Amino acid sequence: MKSQETIALEKKDLEISISNAMADAYLKAFDSLGRYKFLMFGYWAGQWVKLNSLLPHPQPNPFAGLVIFARERPDLKKLDIPEIISDAPQYQDVPEVMK
Repeated sequence: MKSQETIALEKKDLEISISNAMADAYLKAFDSLGRYKFLMFGYWAGQWVKLNSLLPHPQPNPFAGLVIFARERPDLKKLDIPEIISDAPQYQDVPEVMK
């Protein structure tokens, strides 16, 4: 049977391992974003979020600023996506019901 001290040390080791993996995921996410690897950014950002949920005291999301920036872009708020798609040349022959 494990002592309370041993269990506490194992929990601390697990937290350190998770924190190290989170740091790695954070660096890989921003490295991917900086190299236009958007799918890989999403993968590593998702890994960071998942690992963070395993901690007893989760950290603030470092990607929240990017989300807020994207939501507040005034040029994106003005976009009418269906209009843009219907004006695209490759969609000119598509039946109206499929647009």
